[in-house]
Amino acid sequence: MSKFFGGRSESESSSSEESSSEDEIQVQKKPQRQINAAAILFSDDETDDKRVVRTAKEKRYEALFAIIKSIKNSKKIKDFNKMLTSFEDLLKAFEKAKPVIAK
Repeated sequence: MSKFFGGRSESESSSSEESSSEDEIQVQKKPQRQINAAAILFSDDETDDKRVVRTAKEKRYEALFAIIKSIKNSKKIKDFNKMLTSFEDLLKAFEKAKPVIAK
């Protein structure tokens, strides 16, 4: 049986048993490193980002423009399947944007 499961094979000699017990003692004596919780929660890159507040109208327009850009790119590479799914997404996004844009 392996050392991992705590058993030893019968073929191991007493000298190997002594060395394995010394290994176990050395493993137990290692000090555990403590991690500061504040260092994990707040990293430098998170504090630098600032929130951008956009209106619902701006969000809808950006979504529509992103879909239109995707359709143009798929047209350039002649990927008609992607173009069709993007067009269907455009129709759904346009229906969602109608009331917001009408205001």
